Order: sequence, then structure tokens, then C-alpha cells
Amino acid sequence: TRNGLRALEIDARIPSQTPAAVYAATGINLLEELVCSGTGKSSGKTRRPGCSVYEHFIVSDGIIRTCGEKEFGHVDRPYIEKDFFGADEAITDYGRSSHTWRATVINRGETMQECLHKRREFITGMMADHDLDEFIDKSPEMI
Repeated sequence: TRNGLRALEIDARIPSQTPAAVYAATGINLLEELVCSGTGKSSGKTRRPGCSVYEHFIVSDGIIRTCGEKEFGHVDRPYIEKDFFGADEAITDYGRSSHTWRATVINRGETMQECLHKRREFITGMMADHDLDEFIDKSPEMI
């Protein structure tokens, strides 16, 4: 408006994973772009080509499986870890002696094949390093 920005709706949210996935894939901070757009300014940034995979995992009872973000309501003392068992980045409550832990894992690459390769490396590396018996993938099939 002539008087500045106004909130139109309090619950008009961008899901939390969207800005992180866009940033990982393109280097563009989506929230910064929205603020610049709303104030009539340009961030001056250009996107790099790429893609990212952002997903949640839980390890428990010798099994690693994908899960939904609601599982993160059980996380205690999360921290950010770069190069997390081969994944580019993770938000996790992992502890070497923990029997149950969770991680939001972000992999980035120039192509989807590169991201999926990193995903496979993370899963197989995690299974081997922690003697996990099984991987259960509840993710929908990508087409």
C-alpha cells in the first residue's frame, strides 16, 4: 500500500522445506526475494542451474526409513551438520550412541541423477556404518 507492507493473512505460509530446497538447488534465498519484490527492490541475484532433494529420515530398531516432518516433533537438541554421512547437509539429533535419531537430509546437484546418487550413498553408507538391517522408503515414486 502507500503506507508500506501489510499482512493479509497470518497463516499464508510457505512450507518450511520450500525455501531450503530452493536455496540448495539454485542459491536463491526465496524469502529474501519475496521481501525485495514486496519493497520494489531487486536482490540482484541470479540463480544457478541445479536441483535438490530434501527429505526426512528416522533410524530406530536397526532400520532406517523415510518419514514425514511430524516425526521431528520428537527431536531433542537438533543441530546442523555439513557432509552428514555423504549427504550435503542435515538437521539432526544424531548421536553415535543413540539408538533412535532423526535427520532432515538435503542433497544438491546439477542434475537429479547427481542428487539421487548422493541419496543412495547416504543410505548405503549409513546402513553399513551403523549395521542397520533394512531401509524402508515411504517416499512417493518420483516421475
